[in-house]
Amino acid sequence: MTLEIKDIKDKSYERVILARNEITKFDCIKAIYNNKFGPGLGAVRPCKYSSFENQKIDVHKLSDAMTLINSIYGINFGISKASLNLANINIFSLLIKDFKFIF
Repeated sequence: MTLEIKDIKDKSYERVILARNEITKFDCIKAIYNNKFGPGLGAVRPCKYSSFENQKIDVHKLSDAMTLINSIYGINFGISKASLNLANINIFSLLIKDFKFIF
């Protein structure tokens, strides 16, 4: 099975994307707050989340915090944050193409 990518509807964000690979157990949410000031600048938080909702809440908090930081310091980049769920993942079985989604 390949990497499955789908959009999650969220009115507060420009785009929220879920990426999953059933074979490697790759499970990542990427929240793009906005790209008005340029390409999305962000990072990845690898963490063991107990549920999809907890993972989604965390990635939203991350992008909200970066939006505030960028606006305070006048950093001209959009906001993009990702959360990688390590709960069921075998890090050694991940495929390179799974990681390309994050960046």
